[in-house]
Amino acid sequence: MLPVLYTYFEKWKPKVPALVVLPIALLLSTGAKAQQISMETAVETALRNNPGIKSSNLQISREQTLKGTAADIGKTNVGVQYGQFNSIRNDNNINISQSIPYPGVFRNRSQLSDARIEGAKKNLAADKNELTYQVRSAYGQLSYFFALQTLYQQQDSIFGSFQKAAGLRYQTGESNLLEATTAETQYNEVRNQMEKNRADIRAYTAELQRLLNTSEALSPDPDFVAEVYLPDSATLTNPLIALQKQQVAIADKTVRLERSLSGPDFTLGYFNQSLIGTQNVNGTDVYYGGGKRFQGVQAGIALPIFFKPFSSRIKAATIDKQVAETQLNLSEVNLKGAFSTAYQELLKNMRSMQYYEKNALPNAALLLKQAQVAFQNGEIGYVEYLQSLRTSSDLRFGYLQSINQYNQSVYRLKYLAGL
Repeated sequence: MLPVLYTYFEKWKPKVPALVVLPIALLLSTGAKAQQISMETAVETALRNNPGIKSSNLQISREQTLKGTAADIGKTNVGVQYGQFNSIRNDNNINISQSIPYPGVFRNRSQLSDARIEGAKKNLAADKNELTYQVRSAYGQLSYFFALQTLYQQQDSIFGSFQKAAGLRYQTGESNLLEATTAETQYNEVRNQMEKNRADIRAYTAELQRLLNTSEALSPDPDFVAEVYLPDSATLTNPLIALQKQQVAIADKTVRLERSLSGPDFTLGYFNQSLIGTQNVNGTDVYYGGGKRFQGVQAGIALPIFFKPFSSRIKAATIDKQVAETQLNLSEVNLKGAFSTAYQELLKNMRSMQYYEKNALPNAALLLKQAQVAFQNGEIGYVEYLQSLRTSSDLRFGYLQSINQYNQSVYRLKYLAGL
């Protein structure tokens, strides 16, 4: 599907250079020992502990519980009459009646409940996909800053040695104050950047703890390497699209329910009463006391004579369905566009990483080694030496940045593909 990307992966195999191997014993600012955790474990922990996921699971339980209301026929009416409604004597009447909606209402309510349950499940899948992306992104950034910390420590050693050498040369009169000041300034800048990076580590550690809903100190895997992922635009299964499709289904079931609600309702009833007094039975007068009961049934139908309110609700539900369909089409277009953009970003970052892997890093190592030898032998001055150190340092930092940018584009593509 994507031959260009496959060609790149055939030519480039991710390696683990020594400069990106993070010492496990690297400590941060807190006194607590950090728990090393893999990305897969971090994702699993987040899906298990995150309150947002728990809330989505509860929403499913809620919709499943509400399905029991699909067969709701309303309350049963029970009435009692007592008084002179038949003769001067006080009679009593007990009646029970039940209003029954149009039979299609029950079926459509049940189908709408099923659609809402499925919608809640689709929403849970979308929330999981979003949370997985957030965890991967935060974890990747944290790994990047840990790798930077290792590189800053190496730079601290290199520029620290340069500062000591420049200070000694100045004290012995072999160089001027400018060289010593420049070396000290560059060394302090490295330490300043190292401290800023520690703050970034603390910030992303806190972000990862928030996503995992834990207070434990965390640290990523010691190896900061490039992810390997071959995207296929033909297999996009983003849960947001599935959720939007389910919203269309829910809107359709709502239209069906509104139509059935406009149908006639039925009423069934039963009464039991006394008729105290004399009654003519087959030509003979017979007296009945309060102990004699008379009973019967009643039935009725309720027709929607004023149909406009029902018609308006049906039209509104139909419009809601059209809105859901339009949003689905928009979401599909946006997803394809976002995937295409993210894919191009991945190619760009991969090319950059290839450049550093094949060209820049070997040159950076050679440049650093030759510059150190030449400066010690007095073959170059501090300006040339400092420029070489900066160039070598920039290449190493650029390589780490290219890995991080590539990884972030991988996480983005996986999110869009619903992986």
